[in-house]
Amino acid sequence: MTKLVGKVYLIGAGPGDAKLITERGKECLQKADVILYDRLVNPRLLEYASSDCEFVYCGKLPKRHIMRQEQINQALVQHALEGKTVVRLKGGDPSVFGRVGEEAAELAEHGISYEIIPGVTSSIAAAAYAGIPVTHREYSNTFTIATGHSKGELELDFTALAKSKTCAFYMGIQNLPFICEQLIANGRGESTPVAVIEWGTTGRQKTATGTLRTIVQAVQESEIANPAMTVVGEAVQLRGQLAWFERKPYYGKRVLIAKSSAQQSGIAEYLAESGAEVWEIPHFKKETLPFSKEELAAAFQAERLVFTANESAALFMEAIVQAGYDVRDLPRQIQGVSEKSRAELNQFGVQAQEAILSSCRTIYIGRVLSDAEREALFAAYGCGKMLYTHEIKQDVRFYEVTERLWTEFSWDTVLFPNQAAIEAFMGEMGRLGVSEDILALRYAYLGERTGKAARTYGFMNLDEQLQEMLSSREWKNRTIS
Repeated sequence: MTKLVGKVYLIGAGPGDAKLITERGKECLQKADVILYDRLVNPRLLEYASSDCEFVYCGKLPKRHIMRQEQINQALVQHALEGKTVVRLKGGDPSVFGRVGEEAAELAEHGISYEIIPGVTSSIAAAAYAGIPVTHREYSNTFTIATGHSKGELELDFTALAKSKTCAFYMGIQNLPFICEQLIANGRGESTPVAVIEWGTTGRQKTATGTLRTIVQAVQESEIANPAMTVVGEAVQLRGQLAWFERKPYYGKRVLIAKSSAQQSGIAEYLAESGAEVWEIPHFKKETLPFSKEELAAAFQAERLVFTANESAALFMEAIVQAGYDVRDLPRQIQGVSEKSRAELNQFGVQAQEAILSSCRTIYIGRVLSDAEREALFAAYGCGKMLYTHEIKQDVRFYEVTERLWTEFSWDTVLFPNQAAIEAFMGEMGRLGVSEDILALRYAYLGERTGKAARTYGFMNLDEQLQEMLSSREWKNRTIS
């Protein structure tokens, strides 16, 4: 019997903004069995993966590699030979200084099918987010890219580079003095404008500008470091007029958002679109639970059904249809604890009411609850039996990302959407061993009870800008631009 061999997708993740990945790339992430991802990839892209997809971190830092290129090649081959759908997720475009040729050659040598899926390359994107068009009718009719990184002496054709109207150098911080000297020596004017953009297209973006003569000092004063893009040419002078990204309302803010569920956060989405750097802690995943015939039958015999989670409405309705029940035979009293759960039930033609305290025979339908949560539920709405549709578990695959983001970057604020999120967040910080350090962050919250709970934990420095946004529901009512 012939062994089934999998397929590998070599995908460009784009320059950093998670929304810049292609539709094809997103589609492949959703069907992957394993994802091998780089350090420069926006980790929010991993959220597109299925709950049982395996994550493998292949990060590379100067003088420190988690996985060397040879190991990455071997891992791609091994997973594919096991019959898996494999995604190799690389920053920017995989064909632009991404070593995709080596990986594709290794796969071809083993007879493994693969696709190369281009991405938005970092030079063009970082420049655009910094307000610099790499070509312009008045300033630039040529655009050249070059690596600025080298283990030894940087061997480039500086004669040709000096003639190009606009040049972009990838990862050139260490060699920046040499690059500037060589461009000047080969005929480029000392007053030629230069911009160096760190972490382009993300909320961590930082830009220093100057000339070939002054840019090295400007970069040192701004403490710019790799990953960075150096753009040289007259088009750089347009930045003062066109720097749109850095004018977004929350540009430069770095916000941790506490979570207590697997649902995506509308607040996180709004802040990211508004220029902030956002990471959610901790990450959860939803595991659907099967229903027994007895459980479904009991739901039709109850006097009242109360839905405690909006995801449960679809899971329950699908289950009763598959089991051959008629929705019209459900109890007359159907209620939802939250506005979202009631709205979801309305999608199925069920006019749910707001849950109230009652002594009638009740079945609660929702996620698995702790003993304390169940007692609080019964105290608020009356005793009853539980029908669990799903369980929310912490997604350990994101441990590596959270640990890395906490240690590599500084954060401004932690945002608490509810009390349960505070407890989950502090538990995750305790796992990282930084529960005391986290209290130095500013905080914001939804609801006075949540704010009081945050202060009980020791958070005292309120982020007034974000608190005003949350209080006014700006994140719900305004169209993102």
